[in-house]
Amino acid sequence: MEFAGAQFAAWRKKMGVTQRQLADEKLISQAPLVHFERGRSWPRERMRAKLEERLGLPPGQIAKWRYGFESPAKQNAIPGRIDFIVPALEMAVQSVAKSAATLPDPEDPLYWSVVVETLRDLRRLDATVVSASRVSPTEAVLTQLRTVRRVYDAVIRAVAAARPREYGPQLYLSRTSAQMSVEEAAAAAGVSDEVITAVESCQVQAPPEVRALLLRLGVAN
Repeated sequence: MEFAGAQFAAWRKKMGVTQRQLADEKLISQAPLVHFERGRSWPRERMRAKLEERLGLPPGQIAKWRYGFESPAKQNAIPGRIDFIVPALEMAVQSVAKSAATLPDPEDPLYWSVVVETLRDLRRLDATVVSASRVSPTEAVLTQLRTVRRVYDAVIRAVAAARPREYGPQLYLSRTSAQMSVEEAAAAAGVSDEVITAVESCQVQAPPEVRALLLRLGVAN
């Protein structure tokens, strides 16, 4: 659902259509649209058909985005190739990369909220592209994965320079400098992999275990 929502959002933006426009046209209310694009809800079939027609998508495309990674036992109609997904991946990566390249000035009141949202989008997109690479490890998909990770790295380093007292970017920099994987850092701190990732991407505050790890890595804050 997250993948389908992200692909729909990327296509909507490419077509120059805003969420407000779709709401004003009575196609879908803004709150359900936001939840759909964030992977938190799933529109009914009739609603999906209206959205596809409005945005010039092939009939059934939204469902294909959702079920493209399902196993044959769950989705017999979709073969093991994901040619139709690669262009959507490229659009999604380009959209997030563009947002990452136009972060507000660090002194802007909106800076931190935009950073948090951008890093969240990058982490979700990373997971999506990793899933795609497992289904079809083509050069086109792997290129998108490298792009996502390059952009993520650049944003984290920019945030670390702008906000040197933030634990998340400092954890990322110290971990990668020490050549520690997420799994190794999690084991060293005594927390889950998800906690390390969430802290690094500024989604949650660093718990005491992570702060202690930073001290052991020579980061004083």
